[in-house]
Amino acid sequence: MISWISAGPLLALPALMVFLVGVLPEVSLLGKEVGGGLFRQWLVNHLLLPALPSADASAVVAWYMQTDIVGELLLHGLIALNINAVLLPVLYLLLSGYIGLVNWATKTDLDLKRQSAKR
Repeated sequence: MISWISAGPLLALPALMVFLVGVLPEVSLLGKEVGGGLFRQWLVNHLLLPALPSADASAVVAWYMQTDIVGELLLHGLIALNINAVLLPVLYLLLSGYIGLVNWATKTDLDLKRQSAKR
């Protein structure tokens, strides 16, 4: 039987995966730069800035251009948490369905074993 205590940490998995991708170091691969810095910039440019009013967006751009790696990672962590918050309703439904299915299968298996032991 699976409970929310054992399956609940899976709800934080998307935020952790997005954050870890952004922490990867930048390397040159086949003449192109790949890595976490480009991913962090993409998230800021395509998810954060379009959602903000123009005055706030320009303030974020000015701050982002002057900050160090710690500031970039803190902002990236906040973006990852916001992505996870958007995904939580879908994740909750998927996880509750998975818990219900696994618990039903376990209960059915135990009921069949009890019935066969009674015979």
